Amino acid sequence: MIKHIKLLPELRGLILVVVAAAWMAGILLESWLLLPSGALLFGATIALGSVILLWRNSRGMLVSLIILWLLLGAWRYAIVSPTADPQAISASIGTGKVDLRGTVADEPKFSDRSSSLQIAVSSISKNGGSSWQDAHGQLEVQILGGSTNNPYGPNYGDDVELQGKVQPPFPHHSPEVLASMIFPKLSISGSGGNPILAALFKLRLSLAAIITQSLPQPMAAVLIAILLSMCGFWNCSRAVVVVFWSTQLSTPSRKAAFNEWIFPTALLSDPSRSLQSIFAIKAC
Repeated sequence: MIKHIKLLPELRGLILVVVAAAWMAGILLESWLLLPSGALLFGATIALGSVILLWRNSRGMLVSLIILWLLLGAWRYAIVSPTADPQAISASIGTGKVDLRGTVADEPKFSDRSSSLQIAVSSISKNGGSSWQDAHGQLEVQILGGSTNNPYGPNYGDDVELQGKVQPPFPHHSPEVLASMIFPKLSISGSGGNPILAALFKLRLSLAAIITQSLPQPMAAVLIAILLSMCGFWNCSRAVVVVFWSTQLSTPSRKAAFNEWIFPTALLSDPSRSLQSIFAIKAC
């Protein structure tokens, strides 16, 4: 392929870069234009034919190749984007109160007075549960109660039913999360999920409970955050500040411990509060 490109010697050896740039440009353009996937695939087929017909024409072949990958990138975005998918949970944002069925797809994340759940949605009802339609996508749900010792609270693998208003995702959400729901009515209808993961999550909570009962605060909270990457048993920002105030380490040792030990753990465990910890510890 490269030996035929004589009119553009500066691109020799950079065909892969040009193709990748065209692919990314197609994704970007489709996110703005929202063209139908069928039309994009038809255009890509025509561009592929042009590449074959213009194989001996270096300039024409290169232009056809760029158009081909531009359309393929746009087509790929169109078929996976939830914007044009009526069954994606994001399509129900702002439609009022709905009923949802789904499964808790990850371990609950606990904070002081609330918990966060990742729900893999399976079906939705917009008429109070009289009829259900298929739905899909990740939903982040915030519920009251930050205790890990609640035997009746939702855990990984539980099948749940939710009633509330679907809203846009929370700030700093993960890419797979398409929507959110705040303090919905929640009921548990069954349990499932991967039994190995469920056992590991249960063991993690048991170890956290043992540490909480064995050590006073804030030492227990800091140890849980470091060993188990869990925040929520106590205010982690306050725990870090108290421990650093009470320690007898020199200032260089404090900075080294913070940069290499405390801050990465706080950032992974509770990103929304890690900046509070930074400014508080700077005053120590």
